[in-house]
Amino acid sequence: RTPLEGHKTIYLVRHGQADHNVTGDLTKRDPRLTDLGRRQSRLLDVAPVLIGRQVELVVSSPLRRTLETAAIGFGEASPTPRFVAHPDAQETGSHPSDTGVPAEEL
Repeated sequence: RTPLEGHKTIYLVRHGQADHNVTGDLTKRDPRLTDLGRRQSRLLDVAPVLIGRQVELVVSSPLRRTLETAAIGFGEASPTPRFVAHPDAQETGSHPSDTGVPAEEL
């Protein structure tokens, strides 16, 4: 459906496959995307719902897998959207896989 003139549309995207999704090891802190997860993220570029749409803002949690998904999936968009990493978008589980690393490690 085409958004109404002057209205904004919000799309929610889950991160691509990450290491802990494959191994089930939730003790790995802030896991990265797997090769498959990176390929999944690249598919955002051709997602039917986004074709012909201008993405203005990408909000991600500060976890590696979500930042990688956002950068790979929307990093080549034209014009380049604004990227925001916001902790309120982060999972709140108690597993290390849901715990971020310091920014300098990203």
